[in-house]
Amino acid sequence: MAQIKTMALRWPNFKPELGRYPQTVVWCGQLAGLERAFTLSIEYGSPLAVSSLLCRKMPVVRVLFPRLVLNFAAEEEAPLPHVYFEDPDY
Repeated sequence: MAQIKTMALRWPNFKPELGRYPQTVVWCGQLAGLERAFTLSIEYGSPLAVSSLLCRKMPVVRVLFPRLVLNFAAEEEAPLPHVYFEDPDY
């Protein structure tokens, strides 16, 4: 996949592994945020006309560490902003 080569060039600290579905890849690595570093996984699959998997339509990004915590007292944002719950997280 061309995406593996591009990720290796732009994000060399993200290591690719085969995904759980055919022709999918999962990269794991760290990104530095404003206050701390986060360990992420990014899952991507080559588009298939018959697939309904989200990773076939767009990358699926998960924060692995530190664990995200709901903050219901947040005044200016959602309790857990930019998070979408559509499929079970494995």
